[in-house]
Amino acid sequence: MVTVLNKAGHAKEFDFAQLAVAAPMQQSLAALFAAQSVRWTSHGTAESTWKKLHRFARFLSELENPPSDLDGLTAAMLKRWRTQHVGSSAGRNALQLVRALLWRDPRLADGPVAEELARRIPSSSPSKRSSHLASLR
Repeated sequence: MVTVLNKAGHAKEFDFAQLAVAAPMQQSLAALFAAQSVRWTSHGTAESTWKKLHRFARFLSELENPPSDLDGLTAAMLKRWRTQHVGSSAGRNALQLVRALLWRDPRLADGPVAEELARRIPSSSPSKRSSHLASLR
């Protein structure tokens, strides 16, 4: 359980036991979430991050061999996560939020997983951007 305080001092709890991953993974994600949450001033930020973490946990749980903890993540798993989400604005937002949390874990600081986390996430596809700009003219 992680408790997040907003700037008014009101508490909101997030139960990581609800995530469909192994207990060690729940604990690791909870620790990363808690560390990041000290900078948040609203429950909206916490809820948005929680929803994306929930989505990431569901993705992991549906893998043929889900990792039991973060050190079991592979570059291939993260590539698959990326491929499923890079095509939409909401998906790219999920990629960015989850990546920001995962970067905090020292077990993911080196090697192929770190390289995959470091890959640039595009802001939008060029065709959408140019058609949007053309419509503004």
